[in-house]
Amino acid sequence: MLALACCLGASGAYARVQSRVAEPPPTPAITAPFDRLPMRFEVNRGQAQSEVKFICRTAGYTLYLDSSEFTMSLPEALLQIRFLGAETQPRTEGLDLLPGKTNYFLGNDPTQWRPNVPSYSEVKYSGVYPGIDLVFHGNGRHIEFDFVISPGSDPRAIRLGFHGANGLMINPRGDLVLSTASGPVIHRKPRLWQQRGAKK
Repeated sequence: MLALACCLGASGAYARVQSRVAEPPPTPAITAPFDRLPMRFEVNRGQAQSEVKFICRTAGYTLYLDSSEFTMSLPEALLQIRFLGAETQPRTEGLDLLPGKTNYFLGNDPTQWRPNVPSYSEVKYSGVYPGIDLVFHGNGRHIEFDFVISPGSDPRAIRLGFHGANGLMINPRGDLVLSTASGPVIHRKPRLWQQRGAKK
């Protein structure tokens, strides 16, 4: 289990703790132009298990977001990251609707088709911990998540548990490295900042 803890100043400003979900594999040159497209968080309309709220597909893995955990489906491994001690049914919503829709026309039975599935550039979990929201978003080819900590809230409530990793270690840069059958999965060292208007 990894515990994220940080100390906030007395200014009462909102603060963010940010971490990157994983480092994807190198991009083949033929797909490099597509890296500039926004990361898409697709609403689950039956194309995944019912507990999944949103799906994000990257070059190296697929990310499934449900109410209390997210799951990375790697080529040879399944890695679950859980919000320990969190609200089990936080309000989950997509932010910043993206243009275009995804259509699933699989098989010959139209009742199993999933047309016009919307996607968003961000997914927000409201009140995942007391006074703390969680926002998933893309940054280039990377998926990142921010814990948005309101004034007076305790960031020590944030705890992440990992299931499916063969081992855990902190590298010299402070990144969390998880060993899996698909190779190492790296979560970059969290960073903390406060936003005041346009200034960090």
